[in-house]
Amino acid sequence: MLTYAQSTDSVIHSETDTAHSDNLKNQLNSVQQLSAEGVADSLKRTELEARVARLTLNDAQRSALVKELNALKQKDSLRTIRQKQQVDSLRKFVKGFPVKPFRDTIFSLYLKQGSFTAKDRADAIEQRLIRLADNYRFSTDSLKISEAEQTTDIIYADELIMSVSDMDALWENTSREKLAQKLRAAMGSAINIHRDETSIQTLVKEGLLALLVIGVLSLLIFFINRLFKWFTSKLALSERVSKKGVHIRNYQLLTPARQLGLINTVIGLVRWVIILITIYFALTILFSIFPFTRDISTALLGYILSPLRRIGEAIWNYIPNLITIIILVVVFRYMLRFFNFIKLEIERGQLTIPGFYPDWANPTYQIIRVLILAFMLVVIFPYLPGNESPIFKGVSVFVGVLFTFGSAGALGNVVAGLVLTYMRAFKIGDRVKIGEVTGDIIEKNLLVTRIRTIQNEIISIPNSTVMSNHTVNYSSDATHGIDCAHNSYLWVRCAMAASASIAY
Repeated sequence: MLTYAQSTDSVIHSETDTAHSDNLKNQLNSVQQLSAEGVADSLKRTELEARVARLTLNDAQRSALVKELNALKQKDSLRTIRQKQQVDSLRKFVKGFPVKPFRDTIFSLYLKQGSFTAKDRADAIEQRLIRLADNYRFSTDSLKISEAEQTTDIIYADELIMSVSDMDALWENTSREKLAQKLRAAMGSAINIHRDETSIQTLVKEGLLALLVIGVLSLLIFFINRLFKWFTSKLALSERVSKKGVHIRNYQLLTPARQLGLINTVIGLVRWVIILITIYFALTILFSIFPFTRDISTALLGYILSPLRRIGEAIWNYIPNLITIIILVVVFRYMLRFFNFIKLEIERGQLTIPGFYPDWANPTYQIIRVLILAFMLVVIFPYLPGNESPIFKGVSVFVGVLFTFGSAGALGNVVAGLVLTYMRAFKIGDRVKIGEVTGDIIEKNLLVTRIRTIQNEIISIPNSTVMSNHTVNYSSDATHGIDCAHNSYLWVRCAMAASASIAY
């Protein structure tokens, strides 16, 4: 019977896993049944062969027995083929129990034998191999192979080490005799390697090598400290550091003393980082010297190499998305440059669009720019790293909520500013009256409109307030389309517009 390394009796958390586990159980039971049938037919075939051998050549029953014997052989061949097919289908799902008496896995077991499960067999073989390794008279030639009726046994003296069955061989896709020879060689080699690694001479060599590693580590730390001390002293004597400091235009960001202290702190951190990295790799080498600490060395090395490998694989896998993002950014960049060119041409008067005023060019361009950038972000978003991460989505929602509730008033002013721009109610330099405020427009943007009053006061009015109040324009726009020379009945209006345009 095959034994599934990951126990099928464990708790299964989904219907899919349950169905998969039941399927594996059924297949394992089928293989077990075929194996039992094979044993029964083998016994029957042996009995028939013995009966055929006892019969005389002229015996009438001999032909019938031979015919039955051939039928059993054919049935056994078909059964073997079915078993092989089922084992091949299970091999990718089933994991064996490793036999590793000396840390490294020698081979794995997948089958139970008698009352012993595969795990019990693996544990028993491990204990027997450990006892053999402790026997100073052990010799590889003393491991013998003995053929039994249903198994091939590996023995040492009178002690049974392991029994190899036909199903063991079928699982390894080989014959029983070849598998027994292979396992015998693997056991002998593992025992000899373990004895060599744990011998007195080897331990003495490994101890001396460990002392050498510790000595080299001490010298490296000593030279690292001396090097950084020399570098710090040279830096302290540098005129650029000791006299000038750090200046941003006329502001002294760091005095020479503070600059030197900051540099010394950074150098000290770099020194400790280098020392710790050196110690870390020295420990990795030190643990790799002794056989019983090599697992620790592998784990220490994996703590660094595994993240680096994952980072490298992530970068390599992200390169196609990165190229896509670069292409999209270039396309949208040239699209923005095209609209910027159109804007400049309209502002200069080189391009005229009926019904579109030159002072609309810049705000229209800004609107188009925001829309294009927003569309670019939407297109690029699926290619960004971590876009499927719940944390990334949560931060995006949080920023959206903050923007929605924190900028409601600002967005109202922006919309009002755009409306005022396209209404062309006034422009820079116009004298207007907005509510109770009268003065000249000196600035208008998406948020506020600034007015210099007759008393030389600058008043900032939110665009939403401008929209909610009536606006009177006293500037030259008030006389647009009026011929004051030929319309004498409008002389009062012309005079008021002229006087309003006089600078105070």
